Amino acid sequence: MNHSAGDSGEAGAGRGDVLWHPSAEAVAQSTVADYSLWLAERHALRFGGYRELQRWSTSNVGEFWESLWHWHSVLGTRGDGPAIDDRSMPGAQWFAGARLNFAEQILGRADVQPDAVVIRHCSEGDPGFTEFTWRQLRDDVSKVASCLRDWGVGPGDRVAGLLPNGPEAIVACLATVSIGAVWSGCAPEYGPAAVVDRFGQLGPRVLFAATSYRYGGATFDRTGNLDEVVASIATLERVVVVGSAREQAAEQPRRAAGSWSWHALLDRPATPLRYVHVPFDHPIWILFTSGTTGPPKGIVHGHGGAVLAAVQGLRLHLDLGSGDTLFWYTSTGWVVWNIVLSALMFCRQAVIYDGSPTWPDADQIWRLADDSDTTVLGVSGAYLTSTAARAETASGPTCRALRALCYTGSAIAPDHFDWVLDTFGPDVWFSSVSGGTEVGSTFFLAGCITLPLRRGEFQCCGLGVALAAYDDAGAAVTDEVGELVIAEPVPSMPLRFWNDPDGSRYLQAYFTDYAGVWRHGDLVSVFADGGAMLLGRSDATLNRNGIRVGTAEIYQVVEAMPGVSDALVVDLSTPGSPRVVLFVALEAETTLEPDLITELREQLRTRLSPRHVPDEIRAAPAIPRTLNGKRPEVPVRRVLSGESPEKVLNSAALMNPESIDWFAKVAKA
Repeated sequence: MNHSAGDSGEAGAGRGDVLWHPSAEAVAQSTVADYSLWLAERHALRFGGYRELQRWSTSNVGEFWESLWHWHSVLGTRGDGPAIDDRSMPGAQWFAGARLNFAEQILGRADVQPDAVVIRHCSEGDPGFTEFTWRQLRDDVSKVASCLRDWGVGPGDRVAGLLPNGPEAIVACLATVSIGAVWSGCAPEYGPAAVVDRFGQLGPRVLFAATSYRYGGATFDRTGNLDEVVASIATLERVVVVGSAREQAAEQPRRAAGSWSWHALLDRPATPLRYVHVPFDHPIWILFTSGTTGPPKGIVHGHGGAVLAAVQGLRLHLDLGSGDTLFWYTSTGWVVWNIVLSALMFCRQAVIYDGSPTWPDADQIWRLADDSDTTVLGVSGAYLTSTAARAETASGPTCRALRALCYTGSAIAPDHFDWVLDTFGPDVWFSSVSGGTEVGSTFFLAGCITLPLRRGEFQCCGLGVALAAYDDAGAAVTDEVGELVIAEPVPSMPLRFWNDPDGSRYLQAYFTDYAGVWRHGDLVSVFADGGAMLLGRSDATLNRNGIRVGTAEIYQVVEAMPGVSDALVVDLSTPGSPRVVLFVALEAETTLEPDLITELREQLRTRLSPRHVPDEIRAAPAIPRTLNGKRPEVPVRRVLSGESPEKVLNSAALMNPESIDWFAKVAKA
């Protein structure tokens, strides 16, 4: 593969340079090439490259998603009828006659050996990896599924998991969905109020829960939190305590009837796996938004949508194949956990880690990736940013088996693209992906290993995703900033929101601005050659003399500055009085001196534009973050405008609820 810094390619105004081109070998061996060849052989469809393929996939959405079913050989019954009956949004009907089960797509794979390792697991502080074979995974899932059946759990019943990122969470989820029940998960670090805000809506019959977890070099006892959660959810009939055998033996005598230990569930003979084949739109799991301004919204996903989303996002765009080892750092409370689970349909094995990404030091993820021979690594933008920021004083990470590195979550500074390529070399493909909790593992914006890479950009819009940037008049624009919209349905869009019988909350969330068109809530620029760039949330957009400025660009520059650990920018302008304030959280031993303020302003002016320079820069002790790591920009703006935090923020949805108190004091002052 070729690293070609300085090649401007088909650059439009303000475009980043082309930094990298794929090798002919990488293109020929890619899953996109395999899929394109299949289309040519089966359907006489031939395309002159990715751009033509993408245009066909969005002009013929039914044919595209139908083709993924057959190309991947989805296990189940396709049934009669078209792939899509009604293309309206919301309400599109997909694969009405199909029957399938998500768990079977993983556990029913015929291309793996029973004694081959499928999961390599490491917890913080462990000396190495624990390995799980396909045989062990299938046996454990069959045992837990058998228990759930014995307890009367069946299709449509809800099962919840308050678990760390370990094999138990994967087993419990697959067992649940294999019998047609509905899974929902939370990470154990969530406080009792945050857990009850989520699970309390669902009425789960069974809860799998950990008694402790490790993070940052410390062990956290969650028995008290678990008791509070169980007492607050009246529908619970069984609680399965997950922990060490010693912990579970100590817990069992004091817990009420209906409490089981994880080891007791597995202390039974394995039986052949039985899958309940359900309709395409049968619920598989419920994912939650952060819920910063009210109760978290439960987003209901379906079996069929989850399967085809994984084929589109992981097999085609992540180029994941049967020889790959995937490691994507996540917790069970983030949609990336569901993505990693889905990857078991395609990859050789998955690496899962429970613990802090920066303990015992900031290179923990890189070290685990190297030790596990990871070939495809996923990290957050924040982790990449922190590594690049200290690159001058630390040796670069080494991941000897790595062939692909991707990131998601927050954006990174364009200059950090250069750091990645310089550090890992031209044989490692670097890409960014963006989808969301709303659509599972479907990637709206993504990478494609057959395309060149530009500094600071997504390589492409996703296959089957009719993505556009809309201006204020609702017209699609190119090479300009606009609202990110999706003009055609995607099968992994939510079936509905939980407890939203008339669909009004779902309609209001995505379809009120443009009739029949999904508004995602992001600002995007889509370029004529198919690349794209995200510029932040549209509801937190800054208006600078009539020009909309995305906050993501500002964060990329500011957080790359030495001494700055986090940032939040808020538009507090009133008519005739512009006022954009940048709040920065500083590292220890750093203070907001005039020289640092001057440097921040200069970097924003020269690297972005004068419009990106805030009117004020202030130091804050901490920046509020939701449980899934997002900045609650709009709620903080409302607090700074004088509204009470209790009115605009659900404190249980914040990692650091005390951080909002400082902003409330600033508002009063």
